[in-house]
Amino acid sequence: MLDLHTHSQYSKHAKGEVEDVVKSAIAQGIKILCLTDHAPYFVDSENRILESELASYVKEVRSMAAKYSEKIKVLVGLEIDYHPQHEDYIANLIQSAEVDYVIGAIHYVYVNGIKINVWDVEHLSTKEFLDNYFSYLHKMIISGFFDSIAHPDTIMRGGIEEREFCDRFVPLVQEMKIHDVAYEINCSSLTKSNYDPATKCKTKGKAVYPNYDLVTTMVEQGLSFTIGSDAHSPLNVGFGVRENLELCVKAGMDTIAYYEARRPVVLPINQLLKGKCL
Repeated sequence: MLDLHTHSQYSKHAKGEVEDVVKSAIAQGIKILCLTDHAPYFVDSENRILESELASYVKEVRSMAAKYSEKIKVLVGLEIDYHPQHEDYIANLIQSAEVDYVIGAIHYVYVNGIKINVWDVEHLSTKEFLDNYFSYLHKMIISGFFDSIAHPDTIMRGGIEEREFCDRFVPLVQEMKIHDVAYEINCSSLTKSNYDPATKCKTKGKAVYPNYDLVTTMVEQGLSFTIGSDAHSPLNVGFGVRENLELCVKAGMDTIAYYEARRPVVLPINQLLKGKCL
């Protein structure tokens, strides 16, 4: 098994030392693990690695990779926030850190000069937000910076109709294929709250993403995929990965990719489900 999206205490809002995350992965029978803590970003310094910590983060993950190499393959990655006006910053950041895997993420969208976080679920279904979100997403895909995009469907937590999300996303699929950007199967939806604009109520316990009708469409168009728990605690490492891989198979997916030195390595899902991946 593998888990390609995990966080440690370097992300500030996550728990557990890097070694705790690695030990938990080993205990779960995971054979390929990637740490993808939130990269430095000047918009928000309280929920991510600081620039002064970046070298230490990479060094520590590499150290744990060597220490536990007989039990697990540990890779180092970054989840990097994207904004169209900050591409120079992102380019310099990527050049400054030698990592295996770079995930692009959109956590902040500006609407009329006001920053809306993707966890502000009450504000995600307006036309203005959606227009800007998908504009950011398109520019992020064609930027050439990223190996995959993290939880692009997380905004479905805001009560967006599945059809509207799919209609807006499908035109981007060919751009992802052209620019070799993978789609992340993010397994964290069950741990998040959702919002119903009609009742103005929040609920929890229903996975609103990934949308497997959309996944099926992307499989048919030949897109590549990655997968991760998005764990923010050692206790959640591996959460939902097996279940979602089984759903991926039902959607017609045969393979999943991980990244080493920024190059994709493709694995058959059926071997992963049988416990064979190395």
